[in-house]
Amino acid sequence: MYVVADDNGKNGICDSNGALVYPMANMSVVGWWDSDSNTLLFDSDSGCYSLFDISLRKSVFTYPQGTNVFFEQGEYYLTRNGSKCGVSNIKGASIVPAKYNSVCYLGDGRFIVQTYAGWFRISNGELTDPLPAGISFTSYPGLSYFEYSGQDWITVYQNGKAGAMDKDFHMLVPCVYDEISGSEYDKGYYIVCKDNKRGLVDSKGAVCIPVMYEIVQSIAKGQYYIAGFVDDILVNGIVDTSSKPIVPLTGDMMRPVYVCRDYTNFLHKSADPNSMLDYSSFNMQTCLKKTIGDKVGLFALDGTTIIPAEYDAFYSTASVGGSSPYLNSDAIIAVKGGKTGVITIDNEIVLPFQYDGINVDYGIPNNYTRAQYFLTRVIDGYNYKIGAVNRNNESVADTYTLDARNIPDGIYLAGWFDPEPPNYNGPTGGFQYTFSPINGLVNGISGLSGVTIQSDLKSKPESPVLKYAGYSFRSGDTQLYGASYKGRGTLVAFDNMSKAASPVLDSWERDIAFTIGQVDWVYNGAVLENDVAPFISNENRAMVPVRVIAECFGATVSWNDVEKKEYIIKGDKTMTLSPGIALPDNMGTPILKDDRLFVPVRYVAEAFAGEVSWDQRAKTVSIKIRPVN
Repeated sequence: MYVVADDNGKNGICDSNGALVYPMANMSVVGWWDSDSNTLLFDSDSGCYSLFDISLRKSVFTYPQGTNVFFEQGEYYLTRNGSKCGVSNIKGASIVPAKYNSVCYLGDGRFIVQTYAGWFRISNGELTDPLPAGISFTSYPGLSYFEYSGQDWITVYQNGKAGAMDKDFHMLVPCVYDEISGSEYDKGYYIVCKDNKRGLVDSKGAVCIPVMYEIVQSIAKGQYYIAGFVDDILVNGIVDTSSKPIVPLTGDMMRPVYVCRDYTNFLHKSADPNSMLDYSSFNMQTCLKKTIGDKVGLFALDGTTIIPAEYDAFYSTASVGGSSPYLNSDAIIAVKGGKTGVITIDNEIVLPFQYDGINVDYGIPNNYTRAQYFLTRVIDGYNYKIGAVNRNNESVADTYTLDARNIPDGIYLAGWFDPEPPNYNGPTGGFQYTFSPINGLVNGISGLSGVTIQSDLKSKPESPVLKYAGYSFRSGDTQLYGASYKGRGTLVAFDNMSKAASPVLDSWERDIAFTIGQVDWVYNGAVLENDVAPFISNENRAMVPVRVIAECFGATVSWNDVEKKEYIIKGDKTMTLSPGIALPDNMGTPILKDDRLFVPVRYVAEAFAGEVSWDQRAKTVSIKIRPVN
């Protein structure tokens, strides 16, 4: 399911075929609580939350107006009575009366509440099991909140100091620290902070790593990166839960990083707020990014060299620079001798060191499963030449030249363009570009200050895979549009579209190819993926999904479930298709397969003036669409 938006700022939900399952409305999707059915919506017109069942395609419950909704598997929501709060279930039945200062959800249907007398467990509306005197679940008394604690322990406070209790109110770590957090990889261990120094304690409160370091970071099971001053010298290393060295403390600066051999999958999953990540499933290797002199390299925890220390820097994307601890084993952006290239974890060169900057946009379709297209930057005085290349260092886009002196005041210039042009004294901020494989252009969005917009680059028509999802910024009649690819990531392809008028698709050259038996198809050089594959019918016709081929020509497709007919509509032209009913001129017969209506590709293509050719050896049908004068 995908969230879609129109030019009026209304949102809806459509399925993978583009059919609306929730009509366009002044609605926002708060969260997907069940990937198969339930999603939480907020209707700004009524001011109400509702639970929408995707499978039933209807709202199954509407919450009272003004209610704040927080879920654990869609079961409970917070209710308020003035400044007091409580909990109700999805059917509106009260679980905790709305008369308490605060409510904390412990999981498994268990709640505790705060009264002026302290915190209590509550069962069937009755208060039981008070917390020890002076213990609070928040360092800010009186704060009303509803919290789901998915862990098996709870942060508690006493006299402004933090500690830990289990959910049966047994003290694990005494309240003597300024901060406390659970170890990411070791259950029953806690990283604590006191007077800006950090250490590690266990569930009995015993100190395992002395509270004397500036950094204590859990990097793998039983392994902790520590950094701090010893005898006024900054050192760092790796220790275990007993503070025994794994990598001895050294003055050579090192940083834990994770080399991921399933980087793109990890990247997309980590961007999903509803995804519960199991980091062990992404084939990650914990390594050390070590600085030796003024060069960096990559080393295993046992000291084995993975990438020799001969680079100025390396990272995964320019947008995060060196800040991300995750490296793509297949595409590491590296800097050497002041020039940027791309290497693999095996230190093989993918792109030579000839650029002043390289970036990867993992949101575009061609980079969704592997880094295949790279944005490149070459600096020539004030001119920044932006282009795109593939893994063979072959140009795949027109080069766009930006003259930094032409950027007006109020437009941000930094980030991707670090270092800045010589003698540039303007403001700094974000200025991003991405490559669109749909039309072979480098597209950009520039920062803005209030109402000032930098309009640049070429306008792009909509296509089967490039859909304008609605404007992000507006200034008078100028709108910048964001485009998406079937809901999978976002193409940062923003343009100056006066009065929201996008270019006419028929004015644009298109080359399309389908291969029998393969879900991948090619649209202007971009390898895209459909959910079903073309096939050869018993009538010896190449069959493709109706919606895919029709949208290549800018037509819309509508299915009438009563008539069992599919309509292809473009302008004043309408084509009618029925499963099993032969087409005119012996063009073949539409077939319903895998819940998709397939049509002979030649029938639709030639109806809209497309040139069709067939490669018998490759089993590929190609379509050329040329501009209509």
